[in-house]
Amino acid sequence: MSANPARRRARPAGIASAGAVLALLLSSMAALSSVVAPGVRADGAGSANAAGSAGVSGSAGVARSADAAGSAGVARSAGVQGSVRVAESPGGVAPSSAADIGGLIVKIAESGVSVLALARASEEALARASQEAMADVAGSTDVSVGAAIAPQTRVLEFAEPVTQAQAEQAAAQLQSRADVVWAEPDVPVRIASTTPVIPSDPLFAQQWDMWDADRPVGGYSVKAPLIWGTTTGSPDVVVAVIDTGIQEHPDLDAQVLPGYDFIRDIDRANDGDARDSDPADPGDWISASDKLKPAFSECRVLPSSWHGTHVAGTIAATQGNAEGISGVAPGVRILPVRALGKCGGYLSDVIAAMRWAAGDSISGVPANPTPAQVINLSLGTASPDAPCSRAQQEAISFVRSRGTVVVAAAGNDASPVSVQSPADCADVISVTATSRTGALAYYANYGQREGDITLAAPGGDARLDTRILSTFNSGLEGPEQPGYALAQGTSEAAPHVSAAAALLYTLGVTDPSAVERRLIAAVQPFPDDVANACTATRCGAGILDLSRLTVDEPVVTPPQSVKDIAVSWRYGAAAAIAVLRWPAPSGDAATKYRWRVARAGGEYGDWTLTQPRLARIPGLRLNRAYRVQIQAGNTAGWSAPTTVRLRP
Repeated sequence: MSANPARRRARPAGIASAGAVLALLLSSMAALSSVVAPGVRADGAGSANAAGSAGVSGSAGVARSADAAGSAGVARSAGVQGSVRVAESPGGVAPSSAADIGGLIVKIAESGVSVLALARASEEALARASQEAMADVAGSTDVSVGAAIAPQTRVLEFAEPVTQAQAEQAAAQLQSRADVVWAEPDVPVRIASTTPVIPSDPLFAQQWDMWDADRPVGGYSVKAPLIWGTTTGSPDVVVAVIDTGIQEHPDLDAQVLPGYDFIRDIDRANDGDARDSDPADPGDWISASDKLKPAFSECRVLPSSWHGTHVAGTIAATQGNAEGISGVAPGVRILPVRALGKCGGYLSDVIAAMRWAAGDSISGVPANPTPAQVINLSLGTASPDAPCSRAQQEAISFVRSRGTVVVAAAGNDASPVSVQSPADCADVISVTATSRTGALAYYANYGQREGDITLAAPGGDARLDTRILSTFNSGLEGPEQPGYALAQGTSEAAPHVSAAAALLYTLGVTDPSAVERRLIAAVQPFPDDVANACTATRCGAGILDLSRLTVDEPVVTPPQSVKDIAVSWRYGAAAAIAVLRWPAPSGDAATKYRWRVARAGGEYGDWTLTQPRLARIPGLRLNRAYRVQIQAGNTAGWSAPTTVRLRP
């Protein structure tokens, strides 16, 4: 960062005034509360109100606060020891839907039976099972005689694995023989969840977003300790944090690579010059005197947010260094790319930063020696008239073509994500925020159509529980002492997903589409017994769950049909409302539900998506007969419909 105030750069041609400022900080970063921990002292003071909308005609808007209260205090962790209660994690047999059943276990009626004949019978049974299922058996149907595992009990081994359904049908046909006592698939046995790896970092107990020790098996955290036994990330994997820059911090310094500052506007850069090779965050405070300048007249007076530092800590804060916290992927490297300064920044700078981060050549800027596999964008523009711009979409498509995943925060306006870019752009993994209870956070943007949001991750919700703890700085204006602070927002949710993507790159999944598919599969279902509950439409596939992260290509089958539907009634003068509730289908593979209704003898109406396991059907006339169909669904499709007959 150069400190030459004489170097002033005129606004580039074609760049608008402050009205074009890029919306900054998709979190209530300024809505910070001091860390509460035994022995931790809260430092700092001042207003914690986050920036409101700039309100300028043509403005991209300044991100609104997700919370208007709190203190900007910063806690230091020296000498603090936190205790973590570890929930026991059961092992067990994982149900199989892929083609991974390798044989049958068969108990023979008497010792004289020819096991070889049973193998031939198994081949015929597999062939019939394949035909009945209208699908080919994976590979050959050859069956050989395997090991004896008990008296009169042998394994019949398939030449190639088959699906569980095919194996079960073959076993049933084989069991119908008089010389077979029973037959069953030789299913793979896996650990359903591993023992959590709880790090020694003294503030880890407060990181409920990593592991919620107060709830069974980590609650609605990302359950990072359940993958840390496999990987914590590789230093060869790079996550670019395009943000306000990163301040020096003992929990980050070992993880941070040399980056670049792409801010061209000197006033906004706040470091004395325009673009330079120093991506350190000098602070982005807005003072009363700043508001007298035309460029900042619509900005709110606020202390520095240290937003990029907070985001980076969630991704890769050093683990096991007796300092503070742990990131989700503490073994990866952070590439700091500064594109946001006072009151935000310009889209053009963000686009240049994205391209450079992915290894593209930018005129006048040295080549990036460490191109990123993942780009985190906890930023955005919010305008109903300006969805994803062509320049932004071209940049995103370019970096994706270079093998780089782009993760974007959904925004904090409690509005449809369709007005928030880059979260509404194609080829972006869009992330909304959930609370500690698994509900959609009150401030978080949401989807209106399936696919608007990719998935959810913890972002905090101070109205319900607590915020997200991460790295910070105590300075209200310029940098002072490194520390830790709590914040909430979709800015806090997105870096959890960026770190998960980095873990997949570490494990050898390097195609962005494959990374996205595995992230979509690595989720736990949304709870349905909370206020402001998520659905697949509003919040995506589910809440990020790293215990389900796998390098294997996810094989998803439609869920089983809904059963055991309970009906209750609410009556009016001439019509009634039917309230239908049901348990999760067997296997708990459903992420969404829908219903439709018809009068007896009439045609069904359109499908209506609904909250998990609940349908309210209004306008049913008294003493008339109706039919209601309910389906459970997921990314693979819909179950067979279940029909309920109603007569209010």
